[in-house]
Amino acid sequence: MQHKVIKVMQRYWPESYRHVLAVYDGIEPLQDWLDENVVWKPETPPTALEIQAKEADYDAALLTARKKAVATDVRDEAEKRIHAGTLIDGVQFKCDDQSINRVHGMLTTAKEAEAASLPFSQTFMTETGGTVTINGAAEASDIFSAASGFVGMVLSASAELQGQVSPMTAAELDAFDASDPVHWP
Repeated sequence: MQHKVIKVMQRYWPESYRHVLAVYDGIEPLQDWLDENVVWKPETPPTALEIQAKEADYDAALLTARKKAVATDVRDEAEKRIHAGTLIDGVQFKCDDQSINRVHGMLTTAKEAEAASLPFSQTFMTETGGTVTINGAAEASDIFSAASGFVGMVLSASAELQGQVSPMTAAELDAFDASDPVHWP
C-alpha cells in the first residue's frame, strides 16, 4: 500500500514526492508520516481521500501501460516467429523480408528464364543447413507462396491476440504468455 501511495504522489504531486524521497524513513505508516512531516510547497497537502481517489487513476494507468507492454510482446513474438520461419518441404526457411525477397528474386529470374526458353536451376543452403534446389518457376512460386502465407498467418494471429489484450484484466495479463505456441501457426 505504501508503495502505491508513493507512486501516486510521484505522478500527481511531484514536488512533494521529491521531498518524501529525500526524508522518509519507511518505518512509520506513510500517511501518518506525511501528515506530520511533509512541508507541502508549492502544493497544498493531499488528504487521504485525495490520495485514494488518485490511486484509482493510477491503477487504471498501470493497467493501460501493462496492456501496451503485452501488445508489444505479441508484436515482438510475431517478428521473432517470422524471422525463424517455417518448414517448407521439410526444410526450415526464414520468412523475414530479406529471405522472402531472395525467393521472390529467384521466382522472377525463373519466370524470365522460362519465358526465354532457358533452363533455371538454383541451389542454395538455408541458415539451418538445409540444401534446396529450385528447378523452375513453379518450384520457386511454391516456396514463395508458402513463405508469404506463413507470414500472413503470423500477422493475422498477432492482430487477433492484440485485440484480445484490450479487455484483459490485470490477472489475465499476468497469466498471458505471448510466446506460448498455442497462439501461433
